[in-house]
Amino acid sequence: MKKQKTLYQKTNIKKLINQRLTRVSLTTPIKMTKEELKRKPIEERKDIIVDIISRKKHNFGMFSRAGGKRCQSLIIRCVKKIMSKKALRQSEFEDYVSAQVNKVCSNEKYAEIGDTAVREAIYYWLELGIEMSGYEWSREFEYSA
Repeated sequence: MKKQKTLYQKTNIKKLINQRLTRVSLTTPIKMTKEELKRKPIEERKDIIVDIISRKKHNFGMFSRAGGKRCQSLIIRCVKKIMSKKALRQSEFEDYVSAQVNKVCSNEKYAEIGDTAVREAIYYWLELGIEMSGYEWSREFEYSA
């Protein structure tokens, strides 16, 4: 018997801040609040967040589907970096994200990665990763593009 994939409902990412995080498996969606997610081990939290980003059909404010996928892979790489077992200083992570964004921005097809809508999407997911990693940095996270 073949399992059916659950379809993601279109959701405004800002709603996820105050509502519930959704992880879609091949059989049923699993819903949890940020507080419930924080109770999970860090590796499981990372897997859930990466799963949410991977399965979400979203363009992240990019103009093309390819741009959305490129932005999605950038966000996943950065979330994995911040949620790894190795501790990072804020400046190290900001430099890493800036380098990743500049690498994408160097391709003229994806120049819109510096646009406000795209930056907001990137900030949302990276700030979620920072929060779920337990970092409490003294200043707000910023990167340059």
